[in-house]
Parts: sequence; C-alpha cells; structure tokens
Amino acid sequence: MKKDRVVIKDFVSSVLCAGGVAALIVMVFIPIVMFVLGKSISINLPVFSVYAGAFESVSVAEAITHIVLGAMVIQYMRLYMFMGLTRERAFLRTMMVEGITLIASFIFLVFIGIISGLFTGTLSISSIFLSSLYITFSCALMFGVGCVSSALSTTCRPP
Repeated sequence: MKKDRVVIKDFVSSVLCAGGVAALIVMVFIPIVMFVLGKSISINLPVFSVYAGAFESVSVAEAITHIVLGAMVIQYMRLYMFMGLTRERAFLRTMMVEGITLIASFIFLVFIGIISGLFTGTLSISSIFLSSLYITFSCALMFGVGCVSSALSTTCRPP
C-alpha cells in the first residue's frame, strides 16, 4: 500500500484540483464578473443562472483530466515496475488507482450537483445521482481513450 500512496495521491489530487478549479471559476468568478458587468452597464444580469451550467462545466473538466490520466498510465506503470512489481501487477495496480479516482470523481460530481441544484432550486437527488453516474462512466471511457492514445504514441515508430 505504501507504493500506491504516491500514485493514488497524484490521481485523486489531479481530479479534485481540476474539478475544484472548474467549480471555482464557474461558481465564484463568473457570477462576480456578471455582477460587476451588470452594475457597470446598469442591467440586471441573472447572476444565479450561472449555477445551472456549473455541473456540466465541472464534468467537462473531469473528463479532460481523465484523458490526461489515461495518457500518463504507461509512466505510472513504469513507476510501479521500478518499485519492483511485474508488468501485470503494475497494470492491475494502476487500474485499481483509476477505480479509486473514478469513485472520487463520482462523489465530487454529486457534491457539485447538489450545490448547483440548491442555488437553482432544481434539486433532484435521483437526477443528480444518475447524471453523476453517467458522467463517471464517460470519464472511464475518456481514460480508455487516453490509454489508447498513449499506447499508440509510444509504440509507433517516428517518421
């Protein structure tokens, strides 16, 4: 488990940081900018309408992060092999860490969905749960896309 802490920390922190930055931009900075712009041009802009798109914006950031994590899977496997694991065990450990990351992504998306649902007044736990599950499966697909692109780029000969 000591070997996994480094990789788990990298994976989970990258997913949470990407989602946190996207949530901060969508849920804090954009409403502030809309409020300031509305005051400067003396038009009442609907500031809280931004929260309706917060869940989708954060999910896009999560999907992009999983593409990057998929592209880095060979490097993490090399790290595990450097720590003394075989290729099969390194692959299984990397996939276990990705599973933990997908669970963290799901929990983070549910949390963001609940917050945005509270601000917009459209809080439906079942809808948020199913949407978060769908996006988590999409993140797993994006991880696979990253893995395939990484494998193609490392096995192809340069021109």
